[in-house]
Amino acid sequence: MQVTVQATCVTLTAMSVDRYILIVHAVKSRTTRTTNKAVFINVSIWLVSFLVHLPVAIYQTFKVEANMCVMPMGPDNANEKYYYLFSFISMYLLPLIIILVCYANILLMVWRKSSAGTESAAAHERSIRQKRKITRMVFIVVLLFAVCWLPIQCILLWNNFHPVHATSMNPITLGSLHFFSLCLSYANSCVNPFIYAFTTASFKKHFKRVFAFCVEPEESADEKPTGNSGYRKAGKYVNEYSSVNTCDTKL
Repeated sequence: MQVTVQATCVTLTAMSVDRYILIVHAVKSRTTRTTNKAVFINVSIWLVSFLVHLPVAIYQTFKVEANMCVMPMGPDNANEKYYYLFSFISMYLLPLIIILVCYANILLMVWRKSSAGTESAAAHERSIRQKRKITRMVFIVVLLFAVCWLPIQCILLWNNFHPVHATSMNPITLGSLHFFSLCLSYANSCVNPFIYAFTTASFKKHFKRVFAFCVEPEESADEKPTGNSGYRKAGKYVNEYSSVNTCDTKL
């Protein structure tokens, strides 16, 4: 379980760094973001997560009277406390800081970027709406990560640094809180695709492409056989890559 949680949190962090590189350093990302590097990073995340949490496999035993697994490492379980403190930093605090820094830089870049070549009021209004949409999505992603993973981390720290208070609680209540916190933490990975689906146009577009057999094709105005269709398409692509809409596509 610890390996899965560690790999999940670090993968979410790596995705945030990847979005930061793609949006803030768009030119550089063409050479740095390759399939081989993505595979290497993902394999490395799982391998390091496995090695870091080997103490669980070595020391953890089942305590019958407490009806739970414990890790007696060292006198007074001091090493166990340090292990859970390290887990809190590596699984929650450090990933959250990195995600916040990455998305903060993304938002700074998005809001500083002007809609070059579009001087009309309508274009300016579209740009503002797009920026607000990106800001809303970023806020939701960061907030959900922080909220979903905080309860389980707090419970683990409380159990190890204040075991007297933890054991004084009703076992059923403590077990229910623990179970709910675990479900909430894993729910973070479940809700992310829905966030992207409802807030990102590119996600919807590729989703429809994958399930094209279920969706009726819509004839776009740019695809109608008119004499200016070529100019219309060209203008569409120029506007897409010269305005802030690019950020939404890349997100």
